[in-house]
Amino acid sequence: MTIPTPPRAPMAAAASASDAQTSAAASVPSRRSRGWWRRNLIALLVLAVVAPALGGYVWWDGWYAAYGHGARPTTPVAPGENGTVTMAGTTFGPIESGIAVDTEGFDLPAGTSFHIATVGVDPQEFVDPGAETPVMVSCASPVLVQQSTGRRWTPLRTELGIPYSSEEPDSCETLAEEPYQLVVGFVVPDDVEGPFWLDVDPAGDGSFIRFPIDP
Repeated sequence: MTIPTPPRAPMAAAASASDAQTSAAASVPSRRSRGWWRRNLIALLVLAVVAPALGGYVWWDGWYAAYGHGARPTTPVAPGENGTVTMAGTTFGPIESGIAVDTEGFDLPAGTSFHIATVGVDPQEFVDPGAETPVMVSCASPVLVQQSTGRRWTPLRTELGIPYSSEEPDSCETLAEEPYQLVVGFVVPDDVEGPFWLDVDPAGDGSFIRFPIDP
C-alpha cells in the first residue's frame, strides 16, 4: 500500500497557474513597446542628425561673434622708441601713468588704489586729401591689463563720484581735428602688482596698441 499524494489546495493551484501565465507573458515582447519605437523611428533618426549639427552651429556662432572679422583684437602693436604708434590715420602716445595720491572725495573701495593714465592722441590724417568726408577715427575706452596674469580692468569715473569732463575723454573723439588726451582711471586692489599694459583699440581690424606701464 502506498501513501497517496495529498490533494493540492485550490488557492495554491490557482496561484501556480497565475504565476505560469505571468512568466509566459513576460517572455513575450510587448507589442505596445515595439509599436512606440516603430512610430517614432524617423523622429529619432532626425534628432540624432540634427542635435550634433545644432550644437556645432551654436559653438560656431559664439566663436564668430567673439573673434570673427576683428570682433576681438588679437594682435598687439608696441609703441616705437618715441613712445607712439600710428594707426587708423592717428598717432597715439606717448603715455603717462601713475597712482593718485590725493583721493579725497573719491568713493574708492577699501584696499584699492586709483591708477591714472593719459594717452596723447593726434589725428594727423583726419581729413582725406581732396575729400570732404572726414576719416572717423574711433576707439573704445582703454583697458588696463596685468602682465603677469592677464587680469583686466575697465575705466571708472562717475562711479567714484568724479564728474564727467569733455576735456578729459576716456574714448576717442571721432570729430576731433586737434591733438587731445585720453584720460582714464582704474580701481586696482592694493595687493595687485605691476607691470601693466594699457590696451587701446582704434582700428577694429584685429590689431590694437599695447602700451607698457609700471606705475
